[in-house]
Amino acid sequence: MEGVVKFKDVPKGQKLQYIWDYWRLPAIIIVSLLVLFGWIFSTVFFSQKVDMNILVTCKYSMNEEQIHQIETDFKNSYPKAKDHNYKATYVQNNIEIAEHNPEAYSADITKLIGEISSGDSYVFVLDDDMFEAFKADGLIGTYKEIGIDSDEDIKISLDKVFTNEHFKGKFYLCLRPREVSQLNSEKDVEKYEYAVGFVKFVNSKK
Repeated sequence: MEGVVKFKDVPKGQKLQYIWDYWRLPAIIIVSLLVLFGWIFSTVFFSQKVDMNILVTCKYSMNEEQIHQIETDFKNSYPKAKDHNYKATYVQNNIEIAEHNPEAYSADITKLIGEISSGDSYVFVLDDDMFEAFKADGLIGTYKEIGIDSDEDIKISLDKVFTNEHFKGKFYLCLRPREVSQLNSEKDVEKYEYAVGFVKFVNSKK
């Protein structure tokens, strides 16, 4: 094609510049695609399987170490958790934050709505305020979910589970009702039944 310099005709000291000028866009596209496919492959085949998602939402501030401690306490409290993985997702919901940082508060609310809407978390860790909010939205299952003949909403003190003294008297274990849970596959049903078994066991602890 007229006007296009062939690679063999490019002077020796200008070949790298020629490659950069003519091939940088295709190279960037190819590298980007390789990175994307690599990420998808690692996510699908190497991501750690999560057997129980725990949604933790309250007015209290928590750091990564405390969130990890919740996962550890949950796992250590349940004999059937030996080969299972737990993941706790923490969302702070403190109206006082809105007064001096409305953007952060709005982001937390958006994240909370997303977590609830996703339906991935069947087990909730709530403080008193959030328990009432979840109850008002029909997100708290009754004791009938765990085989007890009672229409009372599940609200189990986590003092018997948590080892952090700062958590004592602040948090409750709750279960999402089956009827509002998105159980669209056998895997979903299996995870929900596992969550039911966990809540039932914790309720039986003395």
